[in-house]
Amino acid sequence: MKKLYVLCILITSIYANDININMQLSKTQAYQGEVLVLDVNISQTDHSKVMLFQFSPKKSQAYLFYQVDFREDNRYHNLKHQYRYLIYPTSSGTVKIGFEMIKSITDDSKIAYSISGDRDNVKGLVKKDIPVTVAPLMLDIKALPNGVKFVGDYSLEYSIDKKSVDPYEPINIAIKIKGSGLPLKAFDIITKSKEYERFSQKPLLKTYHLQDSSKSTIEWSYALSAKESFMLDAIKLKAFNPKTQELYTLSIPKTSITVNAIDTKKLVDKIDSPKEAQSIDWGWLFLMISYMAVFVAGFLTPRDILGRFKKEIIIQSEFELEVESIKSKKELLSLLLAQNDRKFDALIEMLNSEIYQKDKHSLKKLKAMATK
Repeated sequence: MKKLYVLCILITSIYANDININMQLSKTQAYQGEVLVLDVNISQTDHSKVMLFQFSPKKSQAYLFYQVDFREDNRYHNLKHQYRYLIYPTSSGTVKIGFEMIKSITDDSKIAYSISGDRDNVKGLVKKDIPVTVAPLMLDIKALPNGVKFVGDYSLEYSIDKKSVDPYEPINIAIKIKGSGLPLKAFDIITKSKEYERFSQKPLLKTYHLQDSSKSTIEWSYALSAKESFMLDAIKLKAFNPKTQELYTLSIPKTSITVNAIDTKKLVDKIDSPKEAQSIDWGWLFLMISYMAVFVAGFLTPRDILGRFKKEIIIQSEFELEVESIKSKKELLSLLLAQNDRKFDALIEMLNSEIYQKDKHSLKKLKAMATK
């Protein structure tokens, strides 16, 4: 009896006069930042009409959500939508997940009219938009232990190229945190100090949303330099794994950096004086002639000849790098869905066909289409 009661909480169905909404949530009790998987199935029950659906969770500061899958069955007067979302509660206590939905109704004659003319959709589709009230899902969310910065299963990698240097010689430090859980956010892991000069780049952050989890990687590159020896403080970051309910620490040990003293005797110039100057120094004349020759050559050389020696530098965008690193069609589908961009609709439909109807297009070709 207890198992049946839990099942009823996780599955919710809403019946209207002409549609049915079925929701399945992986759990209703969870920790703050723990991933919840929400499946939503919307189907048309009144087959006398032509319907269109628009559905999404409401934006809220109490949770984050990411759409990771969408399927549509638009058979004649029998529309069906299937959605999958990853929900991450960001607040503790009672959390309400709200939804927005619009049901659009039209008929066959208006559909035919909308696609008439010289090209498809040249005339706007005449339809009636009707807001649909969808009951919210209520969650019971436990607060995280104090000081927790990461939620999920994460690991830390750390490297330093040298611990003994000459004054102002750069010390290169690389740090990476990667794993599965609540998507990471960019932050500074090594703070500024009066004991050393810190040079840094913007952290490189990547997140991929899969069918039941999110994978994140963040990388930092630092260069430190100093005049005197110093101590690099230890770094300890608390993390919590909701699956195992384990509290753990990602840490970098305290590191002593030795800056070697310079022998001042080596800095003394042993040459008392420069060589005796010549009575007439013609060096300035040769220098001026060389400058004039370079100027005349640059002026006379056609630009199109110089242009042949220019090499085009192609800088890949972050999105193109993500596409390039993808290893499967399902990962590519999840990435395109996360962009929420209408220009990928045709490719998303093709990927759905690839994955679920076993059409044959190479992953290389599909990735090339995504980055056009």
